Amino acid sequence: WPVPLPLPTSFGGRDAYIEQLSVQLKSADPSLLLYPAELAALTALSPDDPARPLSGGQRTRVALASAFHMLLSPADLLLLDEPTNHLDSRAREGLRQQIARWPGGLLVASHDRTLLDTMDFIAVLEEPGQGLALHRGNHAHYAALRATQQQAAQAALDHAKAERRNAQRQLAARH
Repeated sequence: WPVPLPLPTSFGGRDAYIEQLSVQLKSADPSLLLYPAELAALTALSPDDPARPLSGGQRTRVALASAFHMLLSPADLLLLDEPTNHLDSRAREGLRQQIARWPGGLLVASHDRTLLDTMDFIAVLEEPGQGLALHRGNHAHYAALRATQQQAAQAALDHAKAERRNAQRQLAARH
């Protein structure tokens, strides 16, 4: 869920907030939008429509459009939590294009490897107690690095096992 603005309590929670954003986005000057393709996908909505019956994809589109709208969200940093959830392939592509144009910082939590392949850094929560590791490059680069590390670890383990077997043979030969 993108976090462009704090959820105002005066609007009655998330559903009312999404309704308000939908109204603002529909009346906004399209030249001010950084996410015009997704706004176009919302044109079938009426400002009078309640947010509750919106599909997950429609809710995500409203939230993303508001997050990338420079007047609604003059943010330097966007936090996007699983932003491709509930989006079809066309909307996912639009999101990737928008991320490429976003002038500010982004912190994206996602399992979408295609989206992660557009990132410049990958932060991975390592084994418990090891903390967060930051890797330069996209997900494909991280995956290749991880595979290389795992191969090296397996080779070291295989070598240690072979040395142990040799040491056991030598010990057995002495006795």
